[in-house]
Amino acid sequence: MKKWKQLLTVALMLTILGVMMAYPVQEVQAASRYDSYRQVSGDMESNIYDLIRRQKISLITAQAACDYTNYFFYQSAWKVGNTFPYSNNQSYANTISDGVYSYRVNSTGCYAYAKFAQMTYYQGRAETGRDRLYSDVAYVTADGIKNLLQTNGQAGEHLRIDNTHSLLYLAADDGGFYALSYEGGPICLVYFTWDNFATKYSGYRVWLYNVEKATNTVSTSDDTTNDRSVPVVSDAAAPGTLRKGSSWTCTGTVKSESNLISVSGYILDANYKTVYSSTQNTSAKIYKMAGSKIDRDLLFNKLPEGTYYYQISATNAYGSIMWVSDPIQVGAVSKPVITGASAPGSIRRGRAWTCTGTIKSDVALSSVTGQILNSQGRAVYSYTKRTTKKTYRMAGSVIDSHLYFNRLRAGTYYYRISATNSAGTTTWTSGAIVVR
Repeated sequence: MKKWKQLLTVALMLTILGVMMAYPVQEVQAASRYDSYRQVSGDMESNIYDLIRRQKISLITAQAACDYTNYFFYQSAWKVGNTFPYSNNQSYANTISDGVYSYRVNSTGCYAYAKFAQMTYYQGRAETGRDRLYSDVAYVTADGIKNLLQTNGQAGEHLRIDNTHSLLYLAADDGGFYALSYEGGPICLVYFTWDNFATKYSGYRVWLYNVEKATNTVSTSDDTTNDRSVPVVSDAAAPGTLRKGSSWTCTGTVKSESNLISVSGYILDANYKTVYSSTQNTSAKIYKMAGSKIDRDLLFNKLPEGTYYYQISATNAYGSIMWVSDPIQVGAVSKPVITGASAPGSIRRGRAWTCTGTIKSDVALSSVTGQILNSQGRAVYSYTKRTTKKTYRMAGSVIDSHLYFNRLRAGTYYYRISATNSAGTTTWTSGAIVVR
């Protein structure tokens, strides 16, 4: 009896070994992979941001999509690891807020979470039935969901499994996709392989509330912006600072090898929400922003103090491109400040003297002037230097070399500095300098 049990055990082990050899463990795990995390690792975060930047996004900037993702990873009251307070078991919530953003969702549970997050990403835009794109009309398949999300999915969109669950879609790679999920416990970052998702939700209709209409270029390339068929933005820049009430002429040229369909310009606030926008439908291959209708519609001179971004988006038949500036600080610009300026009470006739003083400005200077005035206030020597620097030192400068103290006759003189930026002019004048 004992020997019979031993033989049975050996046979069973051989059978299991044969199954394992026929279906390698790694492949089985890969085919059924579903990961769920209550914390976000740095590697996952970097990978997700990289995938988001490859998406075609026009309603917001790619950086904004990354920033909102970071917000729901680490900052929101409803971040990864925290609990969403509107469970599936309670009545519909009307307007909900995480303490920073507030939106009308008229839903509850996972649907409310996905809808709220989507509206945060896309500045209050809510999904409608017209926005639905199905992975498969009758039921979900791996190829169907892969095609849907790789082609049409952008970070922050609402992925819905009919009457079952809602996810906040983030990004996809060739193997599967990342999403945020609330299922009654802590909010999690999840990763599905295409096969696992199709298996888990077999028999259900699945659709994407496609708020962002841009179409992704499905490619394994690390840099889809090198696709020469997509428009290119060149020579675009923005001022680091702008005086409140000041106008600014938009920069940038959009070029396309095929006819453009549209070009858009935006002023976004610090939360990447649109303050001003303008879109021009055009069939040209080149569009210059300066002096255009878009330029006239982006009212930089109407902006209150704060942080803003300048964005250009352009679309042709092959896809879209987007460029966004560094932050633009709009504020009350102060006049230049002159420090360290001094003058000798007296100097010997024929002796040179090195000018002193440093001019500092919180925006670019436009000019600095140095002068030697006589006792009647008339300029004996004067020199103006045009400059865009924010700091200008008089000692050893071209102005210093043109103020000829060593050529002055005996008498009383004054040393003067004037500096100008967009806020106005600051002037400093020394006490009397007696040349003996």
